[in-house]
Amino acid sequence: MTNSINYSLQAANQPQYYVVQPQNKKNKLTFTQAGTSMALGATTPLSFMALKVLYGQTLLVLKNYFNEHLDKNTLKEVQTAGEKVLEKTGLKNKGLVIYDADKMNIQDYYKDIWGVKKLKIFPSKSLFKSIIDYWKIKKFDGRFYSVKNGNNAFCTINNKILVNKNSIMAFSIPHEIGHALNFNDKGITRFLQKSKVIPKKYKLFPIIFLTSLFKNKKEEGEKTTGVFDKITTFIKDNCGKLTFITFLPTLAEEGLASVKGLKFAKEFLSPKNFKYMKNFYSIAWSTYFASALSMSLGVAAASKVTDSMKEHFRNKNSKKIA
Repeated sequence: MTNSINYSLQAANQPQYYVVQPQNKKNKLTFTQAGTSMALGATTPLSFMALKVLYGQTLLVLKNYFNEHLDKNTLKEVQTAGEKVLEKTGLKNKGLVIYDADKMNIQDYYKDIWGVKKLKIFPSKSLFKSIIDYWKIKKFDGRFYSVKNGNNAFCTINNKILVNKNSIMAFSIPHEIGHALNFNDKGITRFLQKSKVIPKKYKLFPIIFLTSLFKNKKEEGEKTTGVFDKITTFIKDNCGKLTFITFLPTLAEEGLASVKGLKFAKEFLSPKNFKYMKNFYSIAWSTYFASALSMSLGVAAASKVTDSMKEHFRNKNSKKIA
């Protein structure tokens, strides 16, 4: 009896252990799905909401600031400077045309800018194709109305600039001419201009983002196996940095376009209006940088959240034994 009591006391004083179930494929998938769902639900809407608020507030600040100084004389001087910059750069002789969105309708927009009639959704055997066409049209229409309302301006690769000349976006004309200079250049600036579309064309951001979410973090001491595992592990471990890198061509090309535009516009503007233009470009460029930074931090944070959620579910899946 005494021996039994002593044995029981010894057993009671022994440390308790936790045994974690083997991390088979089914468990890994469960952890990944649960963690990813919660992470996406928490971080993705917040990231896009933050970017939307940032853009809206920046646009409001720009409008309020420049509308205070946008009298008729200032507007006329900026418009004239844009035309003179166009001539001095030699792009006018190369066919670059500045279209005033304030004097255009949607039919003129498609005809003059894109050389087509207004896009329509044609009956298609594929419902998916019809949906894609619909959103493509919405996007093209949206670009026009954004410019017409004085919220944006752009330069196409076929040497056409669309801007509302009677809005604060008249300040952006030299900047858009800078984009055209970059594209018509045969050096590094043309490479930057073309490389801006690479991340979008090859879906680099979705690849980085989804890999950072669905790829399981390597345990300490766990080695990679095979080329695919090495690549995805590298993306997972550097998702924030890689996201920022995808924005670098845009940041560089946008900055160069502004520098070139200011260089040519300086001699045609008063010191006061030149200062306004510099401030306009600085604020506009900072929105690109803020977007790059916030998206990079958002991706890195989402990856950390999914790892944390997976660890949480892994711990819940463990069994406690005495």
